[in-house]
Amino acid sequence: MQHNIRSMICVLISCFCLSGCSLGFIYNNLSWLSSWYVDDYVSFSARQQQQFNDDFKAFQHWHRTTQLALYTNQLEHFKRQLIEGITEDQINSHRDLLQAHWHNLITHAKPQLVDLTYSLDLTQRSMLLESIKEKNQERYNDSQYKNIESWHQERCDAQKDFYNKWLGRLTNLQKQKICDYVKATNPLAAFRFEYSNTWFTNIESALLLTKSRAEFEVMLTDTITNAGALKTEQYRILSENNAQVYIRLFLVMMESINSSQKQHIIDELNELIDTLKTLEFDS
Repeated sequence: MQHNIRSMICVLISCFCLSGCSLGFIYNNLSWLSSWYVDDYVSFSARQQQQFNDDFKAFQHWHRTTQLALYTNQLEHFKRQLIEGITEDQINSHRDLLQAHWHNLITHAKPQLVDLTYSLDLTQRSMLLESIKEKNQERYNDSQYKNIESWHQERCDAQKDFYNKWLGRLTNLQKQKICDYVKATNPLAAFRFEYSNTWFTNIESALLLTKSRAEFEVMLTDTITNAGALKTEQYRILSENNAQVYIRLFLVMMESINSSQKQHIIDELNELIDTLKTLEFDS
């Protein structure tokens, strides 16, 4: 129910930053975790909760049996490219494929999402809207920074943590490169908040102003599947600029890795691939 806030940092591995153990635990317990998460937004009746549980179980079965193999194949391909020397075009191809994966998720979940959301009564809808509004404001408040220098330092530290996880111990030159590239990125919190408010207005209209299920479905579907169209041109431009900076940084980092770091990232990817294969076969 909450709108998607995708954070495509640079390439495929940025979407899998959990350890294999954590990823397996979270995936296998997504049903109760998602129920607990949704409970922060709206309280279901017993019938709605059962509908949510049944729908989520069916959705996860579809995802486990059809999508995990796609992720594994992409990671295998990505790993081979890293070993041989990955190019910018190849990274952008992975970005496109990630967007396709996301579209598959949204398309498959949409009918159940429409059914469940439409079943909410007026009190529940008002509660959901108020919760979304509060969460959006909280995220915006949490994203405030004293000055651009402090924001860049936070991003620099986050990127160093990211690369340290995947490459192991970084050299001083690599750390400096990370911070140098991060300085070319722009804060997006204000743009994201504006986008969130526009998205919220559309959802509010669907929940409170539609007169029929057909009208509700059309409006909600359009808001979910075409959410990107609600972003301002400046937001899209700056967001793409940030993504390209992180892609260039990734290429620079891959060119600078030593044999130990290369083995480290391969080992991390192998662990992730093994985890995904195990989760797939658990079906």
